[in-house]
Amino acid sequence: GDTVYRTWHTTGRGTEQLSYTFPLVDILPWGRQEEWQDSPEGWPQSPTYSGWLDSPDIARLYGPNGDIR
Repeated sequence: GDTVYRTWHTTGRGTEQLSYTFPLVDILPWGRQEEWQDSPEGWPQSPTYSGWLDSPDIARLYGPNGDIR
């Protein structure tokens, strides 16, 4: 009928399985450089998601006229 069911939902890291990007980054020597990783002493690490661009950052890359810089 007119009933709609949400049969699947995820947030945060749950979407990683839909992309090949993160598994590739994970096998690089430095990995994701996030605090949760078990990395050798002295390796760079940062808070989770801190290196990700958000919508305003991406909009700034395209500039006021929508032309990528």
